[in-house]
Amino acid sequence: MLDETLEKVKELKKEHLNEIRGFSSPSAAVVTVCAGLVILFWDWIMQNGGEVIYEKPQPGQTGPKQENWFEMCRKFLMKDLMGLIKMI
Repeated sequence: MLDETLEKVKELKKEHLNEIRGFSSPSAAVVTVCAGLVILFWDWIMQNGGEVIYEKPQPGQTGPKQENWFEMCRKFLMKDLMGLIKMI
């Protein structure tokens, strides 16, 4: 399974990431993959001026803040798509 995944990653193109970057409302699967990328490259993000981005609270919402994984991925990893492909 890991070998298959690595082969699929090699097929990743800038156009694929550009399409994802343009999503206004990504699917749960996209958010999950973005969360994985942010976690994987957390140290790099923080060393390059990154910060945690939180979801905007809904009216009446209580409880802990929720990280916005998609926005963190888009802002800190997807600003340089070719750089992201090389890191992956």
